Amino acid sequence: MNTYDGAYRYAIYFCPAPDSAWWQAGSKWLGRCAWTEEAYTQPKIPGLTANEFATRTADPRRYGWHATLKAPFSLNTGVSLQDLRAAVAGLAARLTQISNLKLHPVKLGHFIALVPKLADQATEIRLIAQQTVEHLQPLARPLSDDDIARRRQSRLTPEQDALMLRWGYPYVMDQFKFHMSLTDRLDQLSEAGVANILEAASQHFGQLPDLNLDGLAIFAEPIKGGDFRLVEIHNLR
Repeated sequence: MNTYDGAYRYAIYFCPAPDSAWWQAGSKWLGRCAWTEEAYTQPKIPGLTANEFATRTADPRRYGWHATLKAPFSLNTGVSLQDLRAAVAGLAARLTQISNLKLHPVKLGHFIALVPKLADQATEIRLIAQQTVEHLQPLARPLSDDDIARRRQSRLTPEQDALMLRWGYPYVMDQFKFHMSLTDRLDQLSEAGVANILEAASQHFGQLPDLNLDGLAIFAEPIKGGDFRLVEIHNLR
């Protein structure tokens, strides 16, 4: 088991098990395995060179194949990784997994991601994310003034700003949307280019079985700006 005591930041994600077809498919799409640190050759996208597609996926590749439940945070003073592990294990033991998630790729704002097809499943996941944020926020270091100023550059709504100040991140609670990021922002890409990525994603992930949201994963950013790595997964009931 990998250990990352004293990492710069941690995050609580959902991710498929590293030995699963879903993990392999997502890691190959992004070009990196966040468990083994193995590099993969990414799928070929019509109209994009390999370097262009690698650039378009740089941000999600750094964070690893995942869906965010609690966004990256630093541990509060006096809190250890062992404390975080215990808290995540205790929470996971109380949560019930969601079976047979049906996901499909969509353009979500300025990027492409896999999102739930069914509204009731999206609501169930939002409740898990809410409990994760509420349960673990006491372990997180409060945002610094610089953190707050940086977040406010995203033109937050008043509600998002209040959520950021309370929970350390603006896109939580009612603002939360479950997604597994497949690209960076695609502002400069043509509609045809976006359509090509969507079609490639549909083919790449479309043959996989339905996905089970069955664990809370701890990821670590070992040093500031470093690649996030999977530490461990705690199974839900």
